[in-house]
Amino acid sequence: MAHRSPAGRPGEWARTFPVVSVILLLFILILLSWTGYTESDDRAYAEAATAWMENFPHLGTDHHALRHAIVLPTALFFWVFGRSEIGLVLPILIYLVATLTVTFMAVSAVAGRSAGLLALLLTGTMPALVLGATLSFTDIPETFFIVASVWSFFFACRDRRVGLFLLSGAMAGLGFVTRETSVAILVLYGILFVRGYGGYRLGYIWMGVGFVLSAGLDFGALWAASGDPFYRFHVSLMGVEADSPLMQDRFKTTPGVDRFGALAVSRGLKPFVIAFLNQQFGLLFWFAVPAAIVAARRGPSAARLLGGAAAVWFAVLFYAMADYLNVIARYIDVAAVAIAVPLAIWLARHWQRRWAKASVAAIVAVNCLAIAGADTQPLFGEKAVAVFARDRNELISTDPGTFQGAALLLEWEGLMGRVLRQPPSIGALYAFDSRPRRGIPAGWPVQRPGPGWQELARQDKPVNPLAYVARALGVRRYLPSGIADKLDPPAHFVALYRVR
Repeated sequence: MAHRSPAGRPGEWARTFPVVSVILLLFILILLSWTGYTESDDRAYAEAATAWMENFPHLGTDHHALRHAIVLPTALFFWVFGRSEIGLVLPILIYLVATLTVTFMAVSAVAGRSAGLLALLLTGTMPALVLGATLSFTDIPETFFIVASVWSFFFACRDRRVGLFLLSGAMAGLGFVTRETSVAILVLYGILFVRGYGGYRLGYIWMGVGFVLSAGLDFGALWAASGDPFYRFHVSLMGVEADSPLMQDRFKTTPGVDRFGALAVSRGLKPFVIAFLNQQFGLLFWFAVPAAIVAARRGPSAARLLGGAAAVWFAVLFYAMADYLNVIARYIDVAAVAIAVPLAIWLARHWQRRWAKASVAAIVAVNCLAIAGADTQPLFGEKAVAVFARDRNELISTDPGTFQGAALLLEWEGLMGRVLRQPPSIGALYAFDSRPRRGIPAGWPVQRPGPGWQELARQDKPVNPLAYVARALGVRRYLPSGIADKLDPPAHFVALYRVR
């Protein structure tokens, strides 16, 4: 007798169960690595979204505020759910779901359901995406637009569908106005146009129309609001001047790592260190690069296209833009998702072999370990201060760095008036953060709690599991302090004191 699934059709549950299992795994990983507000780029997006709510329409004055594909959905969720961390990260979660859905469905369409499932597993457990899923940053939205553009282009070439060419161009345009690094995809399309890829050059014209329609609408709106037809370019250039490789001497570094937490090596080698030795990508590039090379010679056309897109993206961002763009792992999320495609197709074709299963197991296991070892509470102390303020109907003093990190959270909860950025007086409450994200200023009078202060409440930052392993191995004896601090972070606590 044939097995009948709960849906009533033989074998349907057998087809659905692997997909459901992978989705459940991804959900658990994201839940366990939830981060939320970090008082970085996300503060700029939150402030811009608030400005749109309070003064519609709003003309942004910095490059973060002009990233409307992030700012406008955030404003919508703030309006629906109120200003909060949930409203801040929901747009990014939706973009991630869309990215994974496009990847799964497209790979399944060109190489079969098994390849699609492997692509979903490899990309969905990638630390860069899992850890970025609850951060309001540009990386995942840009990844969605560019991945959607490339896949639309592939199917448009295959089926000669004008609508898909228009969609591909429109997605590229949205990627460009989300972050200017998306110009790299135009380099890819330029190369393919010269080579006559797809055999239908008119399609590239339609792509240009789609690009102009989406990006042009944004440029036109900014022109109408500012009176400057090049307003976006002028604002973006100010952002480059404020933070680019030419400005690195202004920033403090730690032995062994650069200011972004990556291994400190020469500029020419750093992109390869980012790809092959950064925890954001685990073992992905070690396996995917050989697969992409094989695909370039005899793989299916989709694998060749996505592998080529990854190579062009990597080269343009990290070498062609060397004077304007810092080498940061999150800038190559697009390349990582793209190069996972030829790997998934290659592994699916050889799935009956033990090495294929072992490869997937190794990649996923290392991904999970990297996620488990990541710091998902960069504002641990600042958020604890917000909790103290919520729980006590009394003024609390704290240092300037902690106050700055907690300020937006306090504002959202209506608690701003309960926390003061000032030294404590006798009898007052003082929240001492041992390691605020921005540090305690050297001239601040409270560098440590006073000997007679009464501790009223305390929170110790949890130690991640990998830190215990690093501590047992004694990494501090062998590695530079910057690297050792990433593997075994120093103890961090925040405590509320009555000053005596």
